[in-house]
Amino acid sequence: IAGALLGSYTYSQPDLREAAKLTYVENKNYFQANAFVNHWNEMVARAKLFPKVQVAFPIPAGADQYDIIKAVNDYISYDNYPYMHDKEQYGRVEYWATPYEFFTNGKGDCEDYAIAKYSVLKALGIPAENMFLAVMKHSSQPFYDRSAHAVLLVNYNGLFLILDNAQKSMYTLNTALEAGYEFKFIINEYTHKVL
Repeated sequence: IAGALLGSYTYSQPDLREAAKLTYVENKNYFQANAFVNHWNEMVARAKLFPKVQVAFPIPAGADQYDIIKAVNDYISYDNYPYMHDKEQYGRVEYWATPYEFFTNGKGDCEDYAIAKYSVLKALGIPAENMFLAVMKHSSQPFYDRSAHAVLLVNYNGLFLILDNAQKSMYTLNTALEAGYEFKFIINEYTHKVL
């Protein structure tokens, strides 16, 4: 990270809240979205069983919210935490790792990166209600196949930034939409929605 550093900020995993069950909606994505709510709630329940994890993050001196978001996105990346499929790591097709599991194991898949970034940004003061774990797909792919991708969507002063483990740099929601991506589901501690 360019510029003077404050040293490093030690993050202590915040408590996460379970999401309310989805009310049935007439939407082709409902059943898949309900599975995402269940994965979120299972992850939150497991997170309560683990000790707090501490990770040092380099934060630029005089950092504003944007700088903090960028620093976390840059740090929680393939460079520091290799990608590994759930099946290979946990023996399950789908497993949403807690921040403790992600940082302790040092690897994960797309939703694990997004959850870790969410947790760290929350601990650094970014309001949880401004962040969403989002599931997106390219419009050319059916939603029910295994090509759905999880990212972290952050509302920064009305501009939605996407923190995507598959990309080095953050990009905007408009950039993703213009490239043909569709968002199917969003979730955080306060809300979830089938799109």
